[in-house]
Amino acid sequence: MEFLNFIKREHADFNYYALAMVVVSGMLNGVIAVIVIHAAQHAAPHELNFRYLLMFAVALAAFWLSKRYTLNYNTTQVEHVLERIRTRIADKIRKTDLRAFEKVGRGRMYSVLNTETLTLSQYTPFIINAIGSFVMVIFALMFIAYVSTTALLLTVLTTSLCLFYFFARQRVLNRKLHMASEKQNEYFDALGELLDGFKELKINPSKSNCFYQERLLPLSNSMETLKIETGLAYNNLNVFTQSFTFILMASVIFLIPMISASSTESIPKLAAIMLFVIGPLSEIVGVAPLIAKSNVAIVNIQRLETELDGLRSIESDQLEHFSDAESLAQNQEAPFQEIRCDHLKFSYNENGLPGPGQAKGFTVGPIDLTIKRGEIIFMVGGNGSGKSTFLKLLTALYKPDEGGIQMDGQPLHANNMLQYRSLYSVIFSDFHLFKHLYGVDVKDRSKVSRLLELMKLSERCQIKDNEISDIKLSTGQKKRMALIVSLLEDKQIYVFDEWAADQDPDFRRYFYETILPEMKAQGKTIIAATHDDHYFDVADRVIKLDAGKIITNPGLHI
Repeated sequence: MEFLNFIKREHADFNYYALAMVVVSGMLNGVIAVIVIHAAQHAAPHELNFRYLLMFAVALAAFWLSKRYTLNYNTTQVEHVLERIRTRIADKIRKTDLRAFEKVGRGRMYSVLNTETLTLSQYTPFIINAIGSFVMVIFALMFIAYVSTTALLLTVLTTSLCLFYFFARQRVLNRKLHMASEKQNEYFDALGELLDGFKELKINPSKSNCFYQERLLPLSNSMETLKIETGLAYNNLNVFTQSFTFILMASVIFLIPMISASSTESIPKLAAIMLFVIGPLSEIVGVAPLIAKSNVAIVNIQRLETELDGLRSIESDQLEHFSDAESLAQNQEAPFQEIRCDHLKFSYNENGLPGPGQAKGFTVGPIDLTIKRGEIIFMVGGNGSGKSTFLKLLTALYKPDEGGIQMDGQPLHANNMLQYRSLYSVIFSDFHLFKHLYGVDVKDRSKVSRLLELMKLSERCQIKDNEISDIKLSTGQKKRMALIVSLLEDKQIYVFDEWAADQDPDFRRYFYETILPEMKAQGKTIIAATHDDHYFDVADRVIKLDAGKIITNPGLHI
């Protein structure tokens, strides 16, 4: 069974004792049935059969203990396994190359981390029960063989025919489950667009209606159709599995007298054991669709993990051992002097996603650029000119298709990638503001208070115990808070992607004429993508990009 193999692979200390207890509980279930049948045969008026009562009590107590241990142990271990899977996948996601990460899709990752693991968590008790029930059925078959060989052969034949039909229908169910799962991932991606683009959809009724009618609704309808088809297939299989026990009982009771007259007297015993087997058989056949869903969940988990393994960034193995404090100390002892971009070139494919090996779309480069320590450099150009892509190349978030980066004459490679990235503090245009200041040790409370005052946020929120009291801020306020966090990180190089775009004129002037010069005076290097030509005089150099290439403009000092 794939479920048990999955648990064994994921659980290094797989406890076969627990599996043995499942078998024991199933056997005890059968023993209880046999005791009850024999006690019924030896029942006498006004007489209590202490022998069978004692046997029943002992068997029931043993069954209760073994069953409880089995369910509790396996539930605990499965949750441990699922927790390890969730954290492992999350760890692999953070170690994934950015170019590759942008291809995977959030809907699929949400589905695996939430829906698929929840499926395994919910279905585990049913699957464990079914294993015990299977043992009970085997025990019952042994009892049937003891009572009547003819009944055993008839039971095996009827069961084989039913199982043949069952597995044929289950394959159909599995296909529908896979299709429904893939459609659900697409739907989650669309929901992500709805949530991320809520304001844009709210302000534009035409866009909102178009998105709803052409994107969200068709996906929802397709998912509904697949879910209904899957549900109907599941219901048909479930009804068949419940009917199977009655078919089996009828075949024994109605056909045995026609086949073997000598076995007729055994029919009451056979009917009794069949009645006991109805419950376990129903559990077994009823859990089969759940096993199918669990197998689909396992396949989806394994596929995502396998894909993430192939998308690991080249420096990911060093991430666990990276010390930001040690890197900061090294950078402060020997600060960089020069970063050189040599013939950097990068292409998106025709679908707008980064990645080689496909038809090329927009290309950035080739770019040759040298950045000196302590410079203020403005990157200018129209929207879509390649500024943000170049900043991702510069910060080593994107690996160039051609060319490379050198820091103080040393080429950038896997062994120094994290050290290089640790030079930077970045605020991209699509930045995320974390509520907690991860990786920042705020010791100077006066500095925090001063920054909050300067950014006009002291009355809006506070930073206490490395946590921002409130991040439900306006876009401009969020950018100012992100700038505070960036300054507290105290890096050598600061990259700002259209940071001032959402600020009022006064604060924009303060940013360019006060904050940036003060940072430069502290030896910081600033690379800022901007459209604010009124403040070009603040920069040491202004570099213009057009169609992904640096162009020469007599009006700019490059």
